[in-house]
Amino acid sequence: MSQRCDICGTQEARFVCKRCGKRVCVQDFRQEQWLCASCGPNAHLEGPEVTSVSQIGLSWILFASFAMVFIGMILMMIASFTQGRGSTSGGTIILVGPIPIILGSGPESTWMILLAAMITVIALAAFLLTRRKMYR
Repeated sequence: MSQRCDICGTQEARFVCKRCGKRVCVQDFRQEQWLCASCGPNAHLEGPEVTSVSQIGLSWILFASFAMVFIGMILMMIASFTQGRGSTSGGTIILVGPIPIILGSGPESTWMILLAAMITVIALAAFLLTRRKMYR
């Protein structure tokens, strides 16, 4: 048996006001405040209510990644000025979806590729753990 709205008495009540506990219909309910029509206009009189919590999300990871790239570029510039002799080596892993593209050149490229692979695995694990915590 469905209950009728406590305000209008004609329509089926689908919501309950969080302040007074009345059962109300869709027309007499303010979803943005989760209040009925009789409590809605008086909502500002009783003080501020927190309706949603702002989450930082993954913006700190974006900031950290830009900071690491910037610091890495500065370290590479310093190293090229101070140790400009010898051969150059490099290695990288580019992820395009699930497909890794592995690039390397020079005598130390094997170590550079292994380092890039370790950093990639750590970054993917951190990303997956962060997403797992957000959906719990």
